[in-house]
Amino acid sequence: MNRISNSNTLTGTKLSVLLTAACLLAPACAFAEAEHHTGILSLGVYWLNFLIYIGGLYFVCRGPLDRAWTSRKMMIEEALAHAKRDAENARQALSDAERKLQSLPTESAKLAADIERETQREGADILLQAKTRAERLALQAKDLAEAERKSTEAAIRSELVSLALKKAEERLEKEITPQSDKALRETALASVQQLVQ
Repeated sequence: MNRISNSNTLTGTKLSVLLTAACLLAPACAFAEAEHHTGILSLGVYWLNFLIYIGGLYFVCRGPLDRAWTSRKMMIEEALAHAKRDAENARQALSDAERKLQSLPTESAKLAADIERETQREGADILLQAKTRAERLALQAKDLAEAERKSTEAAIRSELVSLALKKAEERLEKEITPQSDKALRETALASVQQLVQ
């Protein structure tokens, strides 16, 4: 393709030189008619001068013109390729946007369902945590009440024992006299002696 493009560029350069020559030749022909030359062939010197001028112009301008045309052609081809890529990217972006727009209701419904499910799950987690904490507090309260009951029972027993001892001491002081004390000791001593024998 590049070789074809280069040959087209050379043909284009030659064509442009020929068109330039034709444009320059037309006034010369008109000038020749104005001076009443007998024909176009009588202008041979002018023709030779003109052809040398066109040849020199072609020789001097062919490199820069060829490079200019090639550069211009490449810039146009690059711009077209870039525009095609941009157009393809724009079409792709448009189709993506249309696809997203079409899937928006389903995405919205899915998102709402996900939010609802997450809300229910979090609500269930919070309820479970509250129940667990309430059970733990109830168990702590029960343990505390049991400990308080035992503490109260121990305090009451201690108080009852103290009162019983006090009553027993008071009763002993009233009922035991030195004679009854002596009789009780002798009975206890006799019981011990019988056991020893």
